[in-house]
Amino acid sequence: MIFDKKKRLRALCALLLVCLLVFAGCSAGLTSLRAFAKPCAGEYECVYAHLGKKDLLKGGQSLTLTLSEDGTFSAFAVGKSGKTKQKGGTWSYDEERQELTFQAKMLGKMRTKTVRLQDGQFTLQQKIAGKNLVLAFRTKL
Repeated sequence: MIFDKKKRLRALCALLLVCLLVFAGCSAGLTSLRAFAKPCAGEYECVYAHLGKKDLLKGGQSLTLTLSEDGTFSAFAVGKSGKTKQKGGTWSYDEERQELTFQAKMLGKMRTKTVRLQDGQFTLQQKIAGKNLVLAFRTKL
């Protein structure tokens, strides 16, 4: 029975990581012509992550999202043991609507998610396994 719980926990963590990959925020500052062309490109950190009442960042866990200028993104999750997992996809930004759209393959299907940005930050709320997942991202300092 313990083995089955570990398998379910690992599957839930993998699903959670894929969901995390689909969301990010843009930096409001433009410091160069290159930044103007892709204002959202850069690194972002997850500053708040809860699944139900469980703090997913407790104990040294972290999630970093990198938006590359070529329109791809990578999410790096570091667990308590220091083990790193990486997932990725593509992203685009609509300046008129101030929306960031991500595409990633999840469970064998291509998924698209659009997020509205405010001051380079956003908060995501999603139901996962019957619990509320709440994530907040900001530009990595």
